[in-house]
Amino acid sequence: MKNLPVESELESEVLEPEIVGLEPPPPSLFKSFLQRGLLMLALVLAGVGLCVVGLVLTFTIVGAVLGLPMLFLGLGLVVFSLLTPLNGRSIKVKVFRRGRP
Repeated sequence: MKNLPVESELESEVLEPEIVGLEPPPPSLFKSFLQRGLLMLALVLAGVGLCVVGLVLTFTIVGAVLGLPMLFLGLGLVVFSLLTPLNGRSIKVKVFRRGRP
């Protein structure tokens, strides 16, 4: 470090310790059931809305170009939302931490 044109000091790298064991407890069974129910209800409503708009658009030939894909997307969303609670897996949230530059 003595060959540099300016004076510098070597700083030790400071590591932030991870706190282990202080994770929040898993949500209760009722809260998990309520979250799944609300998610399923929102997806069903969105799917039914897409189906209705798709049906209305299919009354004209030009509208059928947009209406049929919307109709199929809405039906797929309804089926997906009804089958999602049956898979038995819990919803996992991944948290990505940004490192310091």
